[in-house]
Amino acid sequence: MISSATSTVALGISQSYQNFNQSADTIADPNQTLDASSLVALKVAQHGLEANVAVAKAVFESTESVLDILI
Repeated sequence: MISSATSTVALGISQSYQNFNQSADTIADPNQTLDASSLVALKVAQHGLEANVAVAKAVFESTESVLDILI
């Protein structure tokens, strides 16, 4: 279960990071017309990263608690 959660979080962080970079590249490209969808996509990616990091923190804290109980 912990391994599955960790894998899911790692995938979520990776995808959010990729989306964040893609949106940032689009915004920074002087040859592209800046529109609201790029800014929204950047913000969505930011929130995705924040959410996945929060889940990762919870998983690691839970793991630590389980280990404390077992030891």
